[in-house]
Amino acid sequence: MRERRGAALVRWCMLALFCLLPFGSAPARGADKADMPGLAIARLALDTERSDAIRQIKRLEYAHAQLLQYGAWDEAASLYSEKAGIISGEERLSGRDAIRQWLIATLGYGDATPHAKSLHVRLMLQPVITLADDGESATGRWTELTMTGRFGERADWAGGTQVNRYVRENGVWKIAAVHRHEQFAGPYEQGWLATGDALPLIPYHFLPSQAGRPVSDIPGGIPIALPASDDEAVDLLSRTEANLAAMTAEQDVLNLRNVYGYYIDRKMWDDAVDLFEPDARFTIAGVGDYRGRAGVRRAVERDGPAGLRYGQVNDRMQLHMIADVAAGADEARVRGLQFGIITPALGEAYWELETVESRFIRRGGTWRIAAMTIYPMMRSDYYQGWARHWTGPQARPDNDIAAYLKQAAMAAPPSDRTAIAARLDAAGLSLARARAYDATENISSALGYYLDDFQWHAFSDSMTVDGWKPRLDGYYVGRDAVYRSMTQAYIPAPSPTSLRTNIRAHIRTQPVIDVAADAKTAKIRTRLFLYTIDTERPGSFHSGMYPNDMAALEEGVWKLSVAGAIDEKYFQSDNYKDGWARPASDGSPRAQSAAAPMGPVSAAGRLGNPIDFPSQVKFASMPTRLAGFGRTSAGWPQIRPMWFAYPNPVSGRIPEHYCPDLRSCEADAARRAAQAADIAR
Repeated sequence: MRERRGAALVRWCMLALFCLLPFGSAPARGADKADMPGLAIARLALDTERSDAIRQIKRLEYAHAQLLQYGAWDEAASLYSEKAGIISGEERLSGRDAIRQWLIATLGYGDATPHAKSLHVRLMLQPVITLADDGESATGRWTELTMTGRFGERADWAGGTQVNRYVRENGVWKIAAVHRHEQFAGPYEQGWLATGDALPLIPYHFLPSQAGRPVSDIPGGIPIALPASDDEAVDLLSRTEANLAAMTAEQDVLNLRNVYGYYIDRKMWDDAVDLFEPDARFTIAGVGDYRGRAGVRRAVERDGPAGLRYGQVNDRMQLHMIADVAAGADEARVRGLQFGIITPALGEAYWELETVESRFIRRGGTWRIAAMTIYPMMRSDYYQGWARHWTGPQARPDNDIAAYLKQAAMAAPPSDRTAIAARLDAAGLSLARARAYDATENISSALGYYLDDFQWHAFSDSMTVDGWKPRLDGYYVGRDAVYRSMTQAYIPAPSPTSLRTNIRAHIRTQPVIDVAADAKTAKIRTRLFLYTIDTERPGSFHSGMYPNDMAALEEGVWKLSVAGAIDEKYFQSDNYKDGWARPASDGSPRAQSAAAPMGPVSAAGRLGNPIDFPSQVKFASMPTRLAGFGRTSAGWPQIRPMWFAYPNPVSGRIPEHYCPDLRSCEADAARRAAQAADIAR
């Protein structure tokens, strides 16, 4: 008995020691794993399950949005827990039946029957998801933009912020509570306005440290089921390795899918076609079926020749993307919404909505697109709206998206009792890279919320100790400098004594996240989709890009090391009526202010705050406008070059404007500018 108690004590001491491992670290090296591999393996399996919960919740919300898009009310209601509730303004609902009726009332105008040319699209953008310590519940903050209507009858806008709670019910993640803070609404013809006399601050469910570390270490009170034998432990390790392989494949194909979107935006047909298999199939339902890369080229050229021309916009945001990775992790499907903001020529503007399904295969370690099917849903003239203008074929994909929601359960490789320590190290690194991917998206989204709400303490706390942030004349380096620069540049945050009457919503979406091999740094490219909310004038739209923000793991928390280096504006809507595509009232194109070369910058900078690194161009910090990258003197409708931080992920083609590291590009531009100045003298 005494021997058994002693063994139990040693076992629990080992467990306690293992629980002290830092976030994102591989299991400790050494004899512990050789002496007791079951404990390390069980912990790895539970950590993997907890980390995948963040992705399960995003899939859940995206599936919910896709089902609403096609009026699949029953299927959408089934994604809620048995005792789910909704708070929306003064409304309080409880139970799936009540929720189903509420969805029909708010999105379907009370009619449960899906109509041809009816619209119930709820965009769910910019997620920040955090898992509860027990791993059984989670909370998420989202930006909502809702488009409803029926051709020939009406068209409406609505939106705001949702703070939702999720629970794992019988092993499946469900929506448990929706708290919808509606901030704006209005008919399409007039545009939206704020729904109240002021726009209060929506409380945050997270701190910067929680956004950057959405899954905590396993708490000491959480039981860890140990394998009953060494054979069972090895089998569990094999299954966990397979699940981690699926998570890695998922982020790889989502990156590739979003990269495709960025190439399409700029009509970079060569790069877009490079992403496809030689015998790929490209189908536009109701329009045509194209085979091979030559066929893919013909399909994309339906939008015109390569390269944007003066006054064109071809923005096609890739949203609500859900990946389903097949057994073996060498095949995958992705389904999502392609949301188009299109201007074929100056003065024309269209909305486009399409469901896109893509199939990917991996050969020789490289993912490629094997097939893509586009299901057109709506094309509508911006100046008429979808109640008055709706063209194009309507095609409805299969709404059975259960496969996309399934928990990762890859076919495990044959059990192998050799090299357990090395396998644990490799699996731990894979887990750290998966966590880095989700934490980087989290902190990027959080930064957008903090910017909109003037939360400068939280904004600066979201950055590394030596983080860079551009403001007007140059970069500010370090949290204190960033904090001072932002407080001096903006009005105070909203409060009970300082009510807010407008918001510029900086939506950071469509992420391409490249995590370094050591899981300690990452790069993230996101699209800026900006719209305004005001109590007195209808909202308007803007578009830009955050081409290469950078993130780093600092004391166990992911933070941005280069934040908000924005390349804008690809288009700008000065007012709702004219949209982005019409000339100004005097008949001239709506050009942006010139980006003239800077004169000498004072030590205090233009904000009275020391600049750590002057930028080479006034009001601009992006390499496309720096020495050696080809300056442009105006924005849209002239076409400003876009820079990329990565080569083509399939062909390796180097983009014309390539800058893999913003800091080194700025330094190089400064060096070139100094050389040019010396030559001029």
